[in-house]
Amino acid sequence: MELLLDKGRWTVGPEYGPNMMWNARYGMQGRGMMGWQRGGSGSMRLSPEAARGVATEWPDANRPGTVPGDADPFYGYYTFHYLRDGEIEGMFSVHGDTGEVWFHDWHGELLAAEDEHSS
Repeated sequence: MELLLDKGRWTVGPEYGPNMMWNARYGMQGRGMMGWQRGGSGSMRLSPEAARGVATEWPDANRPGTVPGDADPFYGYYTFHYLRDGEIEGMFSVHGDTGEVWFHDWHGELLAAEDEHSS
């Protein structure tokens, strides 16, 4: 799950976009919110390498001069940071089944990232 910290209100909540719409474990998938579902079981027909191929094309077309970082897998999608001169400039996600790209445009400067894996 991806979380955002609102420093102004000191609240933490789920990140918008793919985390809510594509996350097959923690998102709205299968819940039928307003009768609409972005179906799927969170299948990841795209391997991390295939998602990286999409992730390489997207910055070339949309953020010239940047390159994707490593794939961070979630339940049903991958998230990538895109880098400029080795520094994180932004984020986008690739749907693990369809290859659809979703640009994250709703947050500012990245303060920190934690990678916690549980068994």
